[in-house]
Amino acid sequence: MTIANDMNLRRLYAERLFLVNCILSDDYHFPAALGSAVLLTAAGEAVLQHLLEENPSLGAADAKAAIFAEFVSGGDFLVDYQSTRYE
Repeated sequence: MTIANDMNLRRLYAERLFLVNCILSDDYHFPAALGSAVLLTAAGEAVLQHLLEENPSLGAADAKAAIFAEFVSGGDFLVDYQSTRYE
């Protein structure tokens, strides 16, 4: 199966599109369950650590949501789409 045909990748990317395009109030925070559900690649973990160091008031789930919204950076997947379960 090619990466373009990976159903989990396609579903997660659709969720990413929803996340990017939804309207959230300024005081909204993502639930901790999102933080534990989304698994990151090594590149994603590095971005997460950088975000949390640079923004100490940022919650882990909010930081992971930002990474999930980016999904790919510099040609590297930030989200481990094979291990993160769509459900």
